[in-house]
Amino acid sequence: MKASAGLSNRRIVVIAEGDTERAARNHLKEFLDARAGSLPRVRLHVAKLDGGLAERRVRDLADRHLREEGTLGVVALSDLYPRYRDAADAKRVIASWMPIDPRCHVHVAKHDFEAWLLADWRAVLRQAGVEGRQPWGAKPEEIDVDRPPAHRLRELFAHGGRSSYKKTVDGKKLFEALDLEAAAGQCPELRSFLNCLLALAGYPVLA
Repeated sequence: MKASAGLSNRRIVVIAEGDTERAARNHLKEFLDARAGSLPRVRLHVAKLDGGLAERRVRDLADRHLREEGTLGVVALSDLYPRYRDAADAKRVIASWMPIDPRCHVHVAKHDFEAWLLADWRAVLRQAGVEGRQPWGAKPEEIDVDRPPAHRLRELFAHGGRSSYKKTVDGKKLFEALDLEAAAGQCPELRSFLNCLLALAGYPVLA
């Protein structure tokens, strides 16, 4: 009984910013479950920090979850825009906030979470009610930081007659329709994040 309880307690904690990241939790969990095969499932908990990641809040959350039995890892996930120059800068700064523990990891959405949605451009156009627009680039994570994907999506949805792009509705729907393995092929930072979750769970990582 104790072993069974321990397995059910195994969990990964993602500290994230914004509503879209929390809305992505179910699809990420489905992705992990699909990669698990016959291995034990893990729980996935997303701790959402409105207003972005900040040193004291990240440290306190990480400390608390690391003390809990069954925590396999704590992963801080941050947008680059508008605070950081590049992925290396964001990872260095946020890692300095985390406890010194091999279970702690930092990953970034470059330049924001919405970049990963652009991996399925046709789905974005359908959701926006727009036809025939060319993608903003072949590499979603390289979209200009001065006009990051979230800003561009708001403009695109307005062009399609929508009042606005809504993270909790449109972002959630687009992410849940995303083939994460295919998207990871276009988005190196996404692939790195997914592989971190897979490795912590003990599942096969993406090539």
